[in-house]
Amino acid sequence: MFCASTVKEVFSLLTGNPYLMARNIKLLLFAGLIVLWSCNDRRGKVAGSNPKFDSVLALADRMGDSGNGNEALALVQRSFKTIQPLSTDDKIHYLSYSNIYYSRRQIFDRCIEIADSMLAVLEAAPDHPDAPGWKIAAYNNKADALFARGEYTNAYQYYSLAQMAANETKDSCSLRTFTYSIAMTLYRQQRFEQAAQRFKQSYRLASQCNEDFNIFYFKQEQLDNIGLCYNALKKYDSAMRYYQMALSYIDANTGKFESKSASVYESPKAIVLGNMAEVYMHLGQTDSAIALYNHSIAINLQKGYTNSDARIDQTKLAGLYLKLGDLKSAKETLDLIEAERDTIPDENTDIKWHKLMWQYLELKGDSLAASRYMREYITAYEAHQTANRSLMETDLD
Repeated sequence: MFCASTVKEVFSLLTGNPYLMARNIKLLLFAGLIVLWSCNDRRGKVAGSNPKFDSVLALADRMGDSGNGNEALALVQRSFKTIQPLSTDDKIHYLSYSNIYYSRRQIFDRCIEIADSMLAVLEAAPDHPDAPGWKIAAYNNKADALFARGEYTNAYQYYSLAQMAANETKDSCSLRTFTYSIAMTLYRQQRFEQAAQRFKQSYRLASQCNEDFNIFYFKQEQLDNIGLCYNALKKYDSAMRYYQMALSYIDANTGKFESKSASVYESPKAIVLGNMAEVYMHLGQTDSAIALYNHSIAINLQKGYTNSDARIDQTKLAGLYLKLGDLKSAKETLDLIEAERDTIPDENTDIKWHKLMWQYLELKGDSLAASRYMREYITAYEAHQTANRSLMETDLD
């Protein structure tokens, strides 16, 4: 999935909390992808674009969907320098594409620079018909990046600018991103009931947008996020209902967007199935949970899929094996996670891995080795809590 996944990832709070480690909820990361593209999809607005550059971006999209993101960005950057003339549309599309790339890789300094560049381009073209929507997108993207860096006060200033601009233009479609950002914050503050209501509101606002691929992706994500909230509230029937709604919505739209590869449908579906596995785990239906975890992991470990989500499911699966006393399966899963630490880096999964290794070695009777992992876990966990304290103290009201 994609700028949230998940979500799953540097933005998860308090790693020791089973709900906040539950999933790369894709919240903030996916927002960076969505905001610039959904209401101003370049395929629907080619009149002001250079057709050659638009074709390059379409090719880069397909390359990125296949897991060749670095090569795709290099192609776009070369083409931006060589193809002439380039319009305001082309410049915005270039910056949008770049934002997606750096957001996915959590290089948020570059995202802030890109948002500022977009605002500068728009200042030079104030009469462009799409300028209001793009301006809202730039504000939201800058806010997302600032939020990811822990600069919450600055982030909310830009979220507010985006909200005011959307209100001025009466753009309900753009308002969904502000509502989405608030929902994400509420979730990370463990205010799950309020977060669920905001996710529902964001879904309703998205229903007022033109149904392009990004809106489809956004809406299925909101359904999944609502399920996550109810899972955290231990309202498992409600959680499962929204997960089923997300699966049905994905199935109804699979193949609808012909330019997209199978991965963009299969990966979010696997994420939802992994979330369902957690519900089964809580209900004591361990065979179903293990089967769904393994199915989700097998899909999202593929190149071009949501590898970070697969790692999170692996930590959950390893934890379930430990709970069941299946130390052999637990160690096999922990070894797989360790082998992926360099290729699929994720701070929160690493913290959870250290905790699981500590628990595994304690169960094996190797207290000396267990104590080393325990110390590493506690050090990383406390640092993570300290870094997120200001978020927990933020008064959204």
